[in-house]
Amino acid sequence: MRRCLLAVNLLVLLTSVGCFGLFAPDRNSLVVDNTAPGSEFKSDPDFGKTEVGADSATAKAISGAQIYADFDSVHIEMIVGKAYESCKGAGFPVSVGGQPYVLTAGHNCFSMAKYRKVFVYFKNSCQSPEEAEFAVGDPNIDWALLRFKKPGFAYQGKYPKLGLANGLVIGEAVFSIGSSSGTEHSFKTGIVEQIICGRNNGQTQPRLIIHSCQLEPGNSGGPLLNSRGEVVGINVMANMSKGIAVPIDDVIASIRRVKKGGKFEHPYLDFLLMETKWLNEADYTERLKVPTPGQSGLVVYVCDSSSSIAKAGLKLGDLVLECAGVEAKDSAEVYRHLMLDFDPGDEVEFKVLRGKEKLTFKIQLE
Repeated sequence: MRRCLLAVNLLVLLTSVGCFGLFAPDRNSLVVDNTAPGSEFKSDPDFGKTEVGADSATAKAISGAQIYADFDSVHIEMIVGKAYESCKGAGFPVSVGGQPYVLTAGHNCFSMAKYRKVFVYFKNSCQSPEEAEFAVGDPNIDWALLRFKKPGFAYQGKYPKLGLANGLVIGEAVFSIGSSSGTEHSFKTGIVEQIICGRNNGQTQPRLIIHSCQLEPGNSGGPLLNSRGEVVGINVMANMSKGIAVPIDDVIASIRRVKKGGKFEHPYLDFLLMETKWLNEADYTERLKVPTPGQSGLVVYVCDSSSSIAKAGLKLGDLVLECAGVEAKDSAEVYRHLMLDFDPGDEVEFKVLRGKEKLTFKIQLE
């Protein structure tokens, strides 16, 4: 199946299927911290900098059994009504700004108003189940942090090591821990099958990791691990016996953007760029109605009249050569650059080839 068709399928699935309540982010994805007195989220622009992939190049692969034994995953129980009326999820502990949190999938949490209580259960730590609440999150990248409600709570376990999804290769072994169909801390094995762009609620997501760990409802928020036991992604959904995870690199970059008080925004990327290698002659002549370009780049493939790039003058079929100072080779990297390095209202420059004419457009991100 061609990459563009897979991306369209994921667009439909990501907006219509989930392990828990769905979320519908605002156009600019403004995320506001829970306003409980004295519980303001402490931003941390250095989150992950000292640990991510620090020794990945020299670290050796370990067995799946050892990875499972060492990793302190978290089972999340969200009680709707009576104690036995609950939804299940997964996550793992992280330290942000010197405070313990549980990192999980965003869609687990953006509907938390309907849950009466939320409890987290640790796999390895001997600590009792702890009540938690939503702290801050990003519905576009699809992550959320839960904070512990007990004043002065101290996590007594071992924080997991965060890896680099950038280093993943197709066919590499990966592992998943989650709450499959309510079974706490279940372990799945698989391989990386593809890394592609996705879309959610009309917003282009930088990257999604497609893997063969057979996930089920309850796995949302659980870690995707490499063969060194490092977290490389957060599982966000399952489809046709495959798993889909957001790269931990993108989650870390998003967490670093959180401003004091838990507020931040992303530019809304309401357009789709496609690598020339994924388009055939019929795509150009029948859909885009432009000549086949004589060089590589990113083709404007989806762009309605209200999109930010259309307002600046770009058209379907334009060949983007450079975007905001980055050579337009990989659409996922371009999206990541725009979403995680800029704010709404920033102006960026696109260098474009239209036919034989080279043009430059200034685009105000929305």
